[in-house]
Amino acid sequence: MALGKMGEVLDLLPENKFVRIHKSHIVQVNKIKSIEDNRVIIGCVKLSISNTYRAGFYNKINSMC
Repeated sequence: MALGKMGEVLDLLPENKFVRIHKSHIVQVNKIKSIEDNRVIIGCVKLSISNTYRAGFYNKINSMC
C-alpha cells in the first residue's frame, strides 16, 4: 500500500517504465502481456484503461515501439 495520491506516486516512478491507465491503476510497461480492446493484460489480470488516460497510454506504448 502506498500513501499519497496516485499522481504523486507516479511522479516517484521512472517515467519510461510506468504508465497510468486508470485513476486507481499504474502499471509497469514491461509487465503488460497484451492489450485487448481497452484493457491491459498483466499475467491473468485484466485492467481497464479509462477514457481519461487512454490517449496518454497509447501514445506512450506507440512511442516505445
